[in-house]
Amino acid sequence: MSKKIASLFFSLTVVILGTRIFIDNLSIDFYTAIKFLQFVLPASIIMGIFGYFIGKILEKSKRIGQPSNLGSSKAQFDIDDLINMSVDPEIKDSESTELK
Repeated sequence: MSKKIASLFFSLTVVILGTRIFIDNLSIDFYTAIKFLQFVLPASIIMGIFGYFIGKILEKSKRIGQPSNLGSSKAQFDIDDLINMSVDPEIKDSESTELK
């Protein structure tokens, strides 16, 4: 999400400032291209970084209401799932015959 917001801010800055520069000069020449690079490129990079941080803040606020996975990327299992898991079916069969 943060990359989408950053790209949105970057694109809007390029379009808005680029349109303004081309309307001010009313020509496409070397001077307009230099002015475009001097103003639009730094402003769009700054706005992209600004949008990235806004996206990170929004992502963090969405995660606050969700239950934590205790810092692990692995899925949490219920106790029933852990009991039913078996590496070797023979071990499971031998345990079940011993219990009977």
